[in-house]
Amino acid sequence: MRIVSLAPSVTEILFAIGAGEYIVANTSFCDFPPNSRILPKVGSWIYINDEKISSFSPDIVITSTVVQHKGKERFEKKNFRHIHLDPRGLEDIYKNILFLGNITGKMKESEKVVDSMKAQEEKLVRNQPKKKLRVYIEEWFDPPMVSGNWVPDIVSLAGGEYILKERGGISRKISLSEVEKFDPYVMFISYCGFKDRSDPQKILRRNGWEKLGAIKNKKVFILDDTFLNRPGPRILESARRIQSILHSLQ
Repeated sequence: MRIVSLAPSVTEILFAIGAGEYIVANTSFCDFPPNSRILPKVGSWIYINDEKISSFSPDIVITSTVVQHKGKERFEKKNFRHIHLDPRGLEDIYKNILFLGNITGKMKESEKVVDSMKAQEEKLVRNQPKKKLRVYIEEWFDPPMVSGNWVPDIVSLAGGEYILKERGGISRKISLSEVEKFDPYVMFISYCGFKDRSDPQKILRRNGWEKLGAIKNKKVFILDDTFLNRPGPRILESARRIQSILHSLQ
């Protein structure tokens, strides 16, 4: 089987279930595990070279999340099989891992990965802080976008109260008035593609936001987006990190 993975989360899942050997090419953002970095690259997150993909004669091309939806429509016109994953919650992530295990002949391995993640879930639930602090997480800075998709599930697991009450909605623009109404006790920034280098000044110097309690009280933290923004085997590490900070603020 020859797979071109166009999402870091897909690459991580395939390696985790023992199907990394099937990947013939991926993207410049696919950097975990380390041996995924040496694979041929066919583009970045959005900018993909279709001719390069075709040159690898893939059996399957896999994309992920709403960000790559346009690619999904484009690849459907190609002669190779295309699969698009669009997880909106933690259960969807589990289902995607099992699905990829099924199509790659690695079902038992994928079940082990999911079982391990559910064990991590149980540990997070047991360790939740007594007080549920109000949490805001920002995925992008211009315009400000609140993290959606699976993030409400992650914050709930960590023991916090999230600004978005709805489940399954994608990340979206958010206004200062909406954030003011929620009045978050703690804020996290996890900008897509920035790893652990999200710049807090993007939010600290934003006009009007300086009056928010979390900013005035210096409760703004950076989350490594390679954990939070990749719906794969390491997603619960983001919950663990959020929970650790929530405990420190009790």
